[in-house]
Amino acid sequence: RPIEEQNWGFRSFGQELIDGQKVAEDADIGLTRVRQSYPRLLQGVKVALIDSGIDLNHPDLITSVQVNFDEVSSNHLDDDHNGLVDDVWGWSFNGGGWLTGDDLGHGSFAAGVIAGQGDRRRGVRGILPENRIVNVKFLSSDGGGTLAHLIESIQYALKMGARVVNCGWGSSLESKILKGLLQRNSRVVFVVGAGNRSLSIDRSPVFPASFGLSNVIVVTASDPQGQLASFANYGEKVHLAAPGVSLMGTSKNQNYQIMSGSSMAVPYVTAAAALVMGVVDGVLPAEVRQLLVETSSPIKGDPFKKRIAGGRLDLWAAVTQAQALASSPRQSGN
Repeated sequence: RPIEEQNWGFRSFGQELIDGQKVAEDADIGLTRVRQSYPRLLQGVKVALIDSGIDLNHPDLITSVQVNFDEVSSNHLDDDHNGLVDDVWGWSFNGGGWLTGDDLGHGSFAAGVIAGQGDRRRGVRGILPENRIVNVKFLSSDGGGTLAHLIESIQYALKMGARVVNCGWGSSLESKILKGLLQRNSRVVFVVGAGNRSLSIDRSPVFPASFGLSNVIVVTASDPQGQLASFANYGEKVHLAAPGVSLMGTSKNQNYQIMSGSSMAVPYVTAAAALVMGVVDGVLPAEVRQLLVETSSPIKGDPFKKRIAGGRLDLWAAVTQAQALASSPRQSGN
């Protein structure tokens, strides 16, 4: 079967997944309608992926990464004088130096959702196929990373001009340094995961999701039936849900794999935020978040009353609303 039929977040039509789950016909984000109606919009503003790196040899990801043309490949010189040698395709802050791959698969999955270049029948074509991702690595092969490397990674992403940062990771430990860095860059949208412990982050905080900052969008996972995933964290500080269960996507070693988690949901919202910011000139992060929440679809059946601020990501509704905002008097400086 086409890979995309197994990534029901892109297209759901009642199909049965490899693991036997039946997909609700409206469980996806509405990407097909967006592709048909707004093909020229599918780039968005610059996105950074701070994760485990990207498999640059993957056929769907070869051209998904931003190239630093101010740096000369493999000449062992810091041509652009940014303190890093040969950072042509990004940088690894966990000791790897210049980047060529992904030894976890986590980052490659997110990259495919955001900007995969594959054929939709044989590979993964992402939400923003014209986008080029700033590739930043701080997670190691075991999924861990240090605060120091994370801070360096965010600073690099911002230096490279990212306006939306995909943050599919989290910690129960609060950091004033991290919070201050996000606060100081108030014009940048940080899209973060809510976590996967079926807990309220209002009572059991996860950071950076629980910082409560206006430029942070907190994402949890929905399942193929349009409900919150069984493992999904929730709470009033969680803004919306996106597909995050049994999704087929790009992985390491030029391969594909099925993954689940709020980390898988985050790149859907990252791409949506980048698209809205590309449509509405000068829109503020808090306005982007409000638009995505207000245009979201209802969460189906909630027997455990796991409340979140909004519903499920509806990319079609978000783009339609963004188009209306772009043509409003607000955009004329009034």
